[in-house]
Amino acid sequence: MDKTFLENIRHHLIPVIVLVGATFAVYAGTLEHDFLLNWDDSLYVTENETIRGITWEHVKEAFTRFYVGNYAPIQIISYMVDHAAGGLRPGIFIFTNVLLHALNGMLLYLLLFRLTRRKAVGFLAAFIFLFHPVQVESVAWISQRKNLLAMLFFLASFHSYISYRLTEKTTSMFYYTVSVAAFMPALLSKPVAIILPLVLFLYDLCYRDTSDRASWLVNKISFISVAGAALLIALKSQLPENDGGRISYAIEGPLSVFYTMLTVLVRYFRIICWPTELSALYMPPMKTGIDATVALSALLAVVLAVFGSYLYRRSRKLFFWYALFFIGLLPVSQIVPLVTLMNDRYLYFPLVGAAAFFGLVALSSADRVSGLRKGALAVVLGLLIIPLPWLSWQRTSVWSSDLSLWMDVTSKTPGSPLAWNGLGMSYIDAGRFDEAASAFLKALAMDPDYELALNNIGALYNSRGKITEARPFLLKATELFPENSNGLMNLGINYYVSHEYQNAELTFKKVLALKPRSADALLRLGDVYLRMRKPEMARGNFQKAIDLEGSTADMEYRLACVEVLSGHPDEALKRLQTALDMGYDDYRKIAQDACLNPFRRRSDFQGLIQHHFGK
Repeated sequence: MDKTFLENIRHHLIPVIVLVGATFAVYAGTLEHDFLLNWDDSLYVTENETIRGITWEHVKEAFTRFYVGNYAPIQIISYMVDHAAGGLRPGIFIFTNVLLHALNGMLLYLLLFRLTRRKAVGFLAAFIFLFHPVQVESVAWISQRKNLLAMLFFLASFHSYISYRLTEKTTSMFYYTVSVAAFMPALLSKPVAIILPLVLFLYDLCYRDTSDRASWLVNKISFISVAGAALLIALKSQLPENDGGRISYAIEGPLSVFYTMLTVLVRYFRIICWPTELSALYMPPMKTGIDATVALSALLAVVLAVFGSYLYRRSRKLFFWYALFFIGLLPVSQIVPLVTLMNDRYLYFPLVGAAAFFGLVALSSADRVSGLRKGALAVVLGLLIIPLPWLSWQRTSVWSSDLSLWMDVTSKTPGSPLAWNGLGMSYIDAGRFDEAASAFLKALAMDPDYELALNNIGALYNSRGKITEARPFLLKATELFPENSNGLMNLGINYYVSHEYQNAELTFKKVLALKPRSADALLRLGDVYLRMRKPEMARGNFQKAIDLEGSTADMEYRLACVEVLSGHPDEALKRLQTALDMGYDDYRKIAQDACLNPFRRRSDFQGLIQHHFGK
């Protein structure tokens, strides 16, 4: 093996071991966490059949479907690998997140070392990047794998571009090709990586000889073309019809969004400098005009711009990292309107610039002083960064379960209906139904027309047998949101349990008009026809459901009832036996269901029940 290569490994071995070891120590507790089923993990992982096995068909689905309003095939494929390694064990998925975060820290460390030739600068920047508490959301939340993957390929592409710019022309095209190739999976992980062409241009401006500017745009054409294609796909994926988070501007217009984002910028600065009161959900107030907060935020923006201009003239290399922070914010600054204005995860990319800038400033300041001043500076620096791993370790416990997460969110943003709805769903999963109802009612007290809470409290009351209490919430939900198939489904169930079969029939038909391939709605409508003693109509709906999802024990039981009503007792008994053989175990249902009455006295029926239930 090349001696120089071994020397380079030894040169960086200690800082790499320290950073990676500390990363896994800080995030060790997350390996015991649960899936966050009420915060996208169910949609991306636990209920996503695509990730269950690495097959050509699954890979094809990953590249041809949107998931939760995102086009991120690399993210979905990475979940396939996790599932192949350990099934649906959340610790496996979280371990991968931690590993990716550690790798990103190493790539940042090496990037700073390449550009400054100082290990201390790279170590300090990587330390801040790895252990700042705002990073916990991206690491501890399995669904944010996209952030980590996008950064991994983004930094790999950047490294390759630097090699391309530093290498002789005979081999430079190899690195250029690798850089473009790495950029593609970055974009296929998360569109935030779209900033790379601008970052590369800024690198050329600040780090390269300015005499060859004519080639700068030419060598960015490939990157810009790839970014343009990714942008078109991202815009489509974010449309509401694809369950995306893209929304229209507020009623007051783009100017209102601009005012609001000025205040968000200030809040980002605050939580970077003083990372307390972090939350999975922020509710910055929309600013429809210029008030004191907007004015002060605008003043800060002007100061930052002036300072950036000063840096550009005095130290372009330092300006690069300063500007990188703001470039990282561009994709989440509401240029393309998104449903969330502010999130911790939105700082994962900007923090690369902020961490590197802080490291460069701190160590260049240390170079200018000596003696007691250097010692005092070291103490101040230590007080600023040493608490970061401890704060992150504390923050990880918030992400341990749905309940802990939403309890934290409601304590930080008590005025958010979304937060109380999330807490209500978590209480349901924990079997704390009264507290769930209370949480939904709090959400509705803040927003009486809140779609999710109306539907969820109706569904909760349905499940608890409180049919009368559920009805007004479900009626309001379906009146306000007539295309909400979930609300219509719950209303149909409410009618069915109340023996209002004609209303139930009409309601389930509305669901099927919205979702013709809903097997659940077909089953429910078939049940209605059974109660209305229309066996052939019931059979037709059950058969459609079987065509969609295959037969089950429950389905075979339903078909047994159809055969009874059709006057085919022998066929009914065969269906019932098939259902029992497939695992149907609801003895109470069999004992009480009136549809089975015609052959309860038959010895073969009684023998079948005796065989399976011993009764």
